[in-house]
Amino acid sequence: MRLPDHNNRLKLRLVLCTMTVIAMSGCGTASRTEEKLEIKSSASIECYGHYTDKDSVFMKVAYAGDGVTGDIIYKLFEKDKNVGDFEGTLHGDTIFAVYNFVSEGQASTREIVFLKQGNTLVEGFAAMDESGTRFKNRETVDFAGIVLQSEGCLD
Repeated sequence: MRLPDHNNRLKLRLVLCTMTVIAMSGCGTASRTEEKLEIKSSASIECYGHYTDKDSVFMKVAYAGDGVTGDIIYKLFEKDKNVGDFEGTLHGDTIFAVYNFVSEGQASTREIVFLKQGNTLVEGFAAMDESGTRFKNRETVDFAGIVLQSEGCLD
C-alpha cells in the first residue's frame, strides 16, 4: 500500500510549507527575516523523510557554508506531534542545532544532532543538562536514532 505513504508525505510537506510561510511572515524583525532569506537563497537545500505505518518525520535542511537551518515535523506513534525549525552548524558530517518547536500548543527548545551518512541523516541522542535543553557532553552522542532518507523537496 504505497498510496497512504505517498499521501502522508504530501500532507507533511504541505504542513511544512504552510508553517514555513507563517513563520517567515509573522516572526522576528525585518533585518532578521532578511538575514535568514539571504542565507536560504544562497544555500543548498535538501529534504529527508522517515515513514512507517505509525511514524513519520520530515526534515528540510538548508546548508550555507558551515551554517544549517531548516524545519522538522515529527509525528511519532503514541507521542505528541511537534513542528518547528532549527538553526545550527555543520561540524564535518555532523549537524548540531537548536530546535524550536511547538507540541500540543506548548513552545519548547532542545538541542538536536544528526549524522550525515551518504543520502541519510541519522538522529543522535545524549544525556541532557539540568535545563533539559542542551547535551551534557556532545562526545557521548549515540547515533542510533531515526534514519531519515534523502528525498526530493517540493517547492
